[in-house]
Parts: sequence; structure tokens; C-alpha cells
Amino acid sequence: MGGQGLIRFTDESANEETQFTHFEPYDAHTVFPCFDQPDIKATWIVSTITPPEWFVFSNGEVQMQMETVDSAPLELSQCFPQTKLASPAVVRVFKQSPLISTYLFAVAAGSFKIYTDHYENLPLRIAVRNSKVSVMDPMAASLFDV
Repeated sequence: MGGQGLIRFTDESANEETQFTHFEPYDAHTVFPCFDQPDIKATWIVSTITPPEWFVFSNGEVQMQMETVDSAPLELSQCFPQTKLASPAVVRVFKQSPLISTYLFAVAAGSFKIYTDHYENLPLRIAVRNSKVSVMDPMAASLFDV
């Protein structure tokens, strides 16, 4: 199965929305202008604006996070001058990613249950839609066995 670009999915069983990228093997160009080939790499800085209950992840760690309440703070209006925000909302700015190919760029946002572990110093994480937690719970611990 090829990539599909930026996907917006509504889980009708839970009435929850999820958004995520899927660029493999060559669909990054459907979302932003780029040279979509493995030998040309770039770094990425990602910013997102989401409902506060959403979990968001990307290729880097969150560097800055701000929550809006009644209106966008001054810093937000400077970064996103054309953006009308629902209130409340959370703005996250991620640290710059390592040098990667466009098809490895990733961002996902939505209501997830997060399962975490680590291997040596490497953090491991699995994000599961809330409607699938009952399927994941019985096997979650064994998925991290290395």
C-alpha cells in the first residue's frame, strides 16, 4: 500500500477525529513542496494547534507548548497571523528534527491512549485510538518485549 499524504480520520464508533501523515513511499509532495526522494534530506520544525485533549507527536520532542483560553496570546498572533483559533486550544512547537528523508516526516494528532516503555536509552511509544484500547490492552506489554 502506498502513502496517502495527510489523512483526517473520524472514528465513528467513538466520534473522535485523528489526523496523521503517511508519506511512504513518495507522497510528501501532496502536502508540501519538496524533493521527494530518499537521497535528499531536510530537517523539520513542526507547529500544531489542536484541542487541549489531543495528544500530538512528530519527529522531534515538544519544545514549547501554550494553551489559549479566551483569545490567542500575542506570541501566537505573531506566529500564526491568519489563524482563527477555537478556544481553548493548545499550540505545540516541536524541536527541529534530525536530518531525514521526506517520506519519514511524521505528525499525528488525536485522542489516543499512549503505551510507553524504553529500550536502553531509547523511548518507545505506541499510540492507540480510544476505540481500540480494549483490543490493545491484553497484548500491550508483550509488544515491547525485545
